[in-house]
Amino acid sequence: MTISVSDPAASLEWYQGLFGLPIAAPQANTIVLQVGEGPQFIAIGGGSSDNPRITHYCFQMDNFDDPK
Repeated sequence: MTISVSDPAASLEWYQGLFGLPIAAPQANTIVLQVGEGPQFIAIGGGSSDNPRITHYCFQMDNFDDPK
């Protein structure tokens, strides 16, 4: 999930303080936090938006290509 926020530093502090999520990959304007042992993550992205929001999410499905 990618979340667009107005204050990335405050959001990072909140997510790490509440859930203890480690930083997986700092990038230019985005901080990626690891969620659990798998490929799940939360990306906190700064921007000029005054309207913080979820800008991207995805789902993982087992056997997606199964013809059933």
